[in-house]
Amino acid sequence: MRNKSTLAFLLGIGLSLASAVHGKASEYADTPTEPADAVRIPRTLTLLQDTPYYVIPNALVNKTEGAFSPQTVEVIEAETRWAEMPNWWKIRTTFGDRWIKTEPVNIDVLPPSKITLMENTPIYTKPVPSYSLPPFCLPSKWRWSARRSNGFTVRSMTKTN
Repeated sequence: MRNKSTLAFLLGIGLSLASAVHGKASEYADTPTEPADAVRIPRTLTLLQDTPYYVIPNALVNKTEGAFSPQTVEVIEAETRWAEMPNWWKIRTTFGDRWIKTEPVNIDVLPPSKITLMENTPIYTKPVPSYSLPPFCLPSKWRWSARRSNGFTVRSMTKTN
């Protein structure tokens, strides 16, 4: 009888560990994420170099399963500071959902077609802010055409309704 209860206990632990492997990053306290909504988190991401992939993010048992070559991938969820610092992304693959960690310079993301400025926002002529006071855009919606691997450069702006 004791062997059966021990076996049942071990089976329960194994099942709970197996279900944790396929969870969302938000279930891991050290990896808060948001779903890919094409506003804060892009729905696609282009990997610019070989990128290791994992079954789970930020875990002690986190071992790479392999690496993806440069390609465009579909994003399911990710951490929100992807343009500023290393970031975990949950992506859809032929192996099922997997996790990758990227540096901002190793990915390319197409900018959204529109942005909404929620406050007075400085406009700079170069990617590095100068010490002079820049002109400001007032809160409003803008459409732009731009592309840059680690940020967005505005080539032309048109105010929209």
